[in-house]
Amino acid sequence: CTLPVPHVKRIMRERDEVGRMAEATPVLVAKVAEMFARDLVAAAGAAAAERGAKVLTVADIRAAVHGDDMFDFVRETLDGLDDEPVAARTERNGSGTDPTSHR
Repeated sequence: CTLPVPHVKRIMRERDEVGRMAEATPVLVAKVAEMFARDLVAAAGAAAAERGAKVLTVADIRAAVHGDDMFDFVRETLDGLDDEPVAARTERNGSGTDPTSHR
């Protein structure tokens, strides 16, 4: 999977603290984001496999983040997330629609 560099560049430009940037900067940021996502998903996949699951959950991502100091910068953000799947919250709240489903 490759992140589209123009989208990365647009996201970077939307940030007030990002001023002018070299042409290669969005390319580098996109590559780093891909590498981070790959490593995080691999570690979370290992956590899911350890518990015999076939689906990644927030708990698996949390286990991966807390199990490797490489991800320590994500801990504070991740600890604020709910472990309950979106579909379960949706069903419990009675709205009947899953915001993660694609039509």
